Amino acid sequence: MKGSWIVGMALLGACFAASAAGRLDIRLEHTQAASESTGTAVITITLANAGDQPIAVPDAYIPEVNRDGQLQANVFRVLQEDGSPVAYRGIYVSQLPGSRPDVILRPGESKSATVDLSRNYRIVPGRRYLVAAQPLLRYRELLAATVANAPDQVGPMKAATYNRIEVTP
Repeated sequence: MKGSWIVGMALLGACFAASAAGRLDIRLEHTQAASESTGTAVITITLANAGDQPIAVPDAYIPEVNRDGQLQANVFRVLQEDGSPVAYRGIYVSQLPGSRPDVILRPGESKSATVDLSRNYRIVPGRRYLVAAQPLLRYRELLAATVANAPDQVGPMKAATYNRIEVTP
C-alpha cells in the first residue's frame, strides 16, 4: 500500500511538472480614437508569453514598422465583409533562417506594435473588416535553464492563440 502511494505521488508530481509550458498569446486592439479622427484603421498588436516557461518567437513574426509606417512582413489576415481577403501592400523583407536571432519572451513578458492597416492593406473607409493574426505565427517552448542557448534548441513549433477584431475605418 505504501509503495502504491509513493508511485501515485510521483506520477502526480510528473503531471504538474509536465504542465509547465510557455504559451504565445496574440491580442489585437482597435485604437478607436486614432482611427476615427483620421479615417484610418489603427490597431495595436501585442505578443505575450502567457505561460510559465520562456518561449522563442522567430524574429520574422514580430511586427515591425518602418519610418513610413509600412509593415516589414504580412503578419495580419484582413478580410472584407464578404470574407474575401484584402490585398497586402506592405513590404516583404526576406530573412534567411537563422540570420536574426529569435525573440525570447520570458513568462509574463510581451512585445507590442501599433500598425495603421490603411498604409499596409487596401482598406476603404466606411467598410467593415475582420482582422486576425496570420495563422502561421508560431513559437517554440524553451527550458528555463537553457534560455541562453535558445538558438541551439530545436523543438516543435507551436501555434499561437489569437483573437479577431472588427475594424471600420
